[in-house]
Amino acid sequence: MTPPLQRQDARVPVPTTALKAITSSIDPSRPVYMLNLLRFRDTANYSPGDPEAFQNLPKCSGREAFPTRYVPAFLASFGGRGH
Repeated sequence: MTPPLQRQDARVPVPTTALKAITSSIDPSRPVYMLNLLRFRDTANYSPGDPEAFQNLPKCSGREAFPTRYVPAFLASFGGRGH
């Protein structure tokens, strides 16, 4: 899990077990194509059952949370590989 950082790079801690299981089944010699259809909330929403680190993050829009919190956490779970 990635610890939350300062507001400029606020990372949301995510479990990596499922993500690693999925990516281990992908043939690294073949390209991966993705189409992301994203819909954002006016305010990023965290459930009361989520880790406390989620609850303590400053409020922001879902559009802001995606590139500043979720994407860095996802990349960090794979050693920062963004290709």
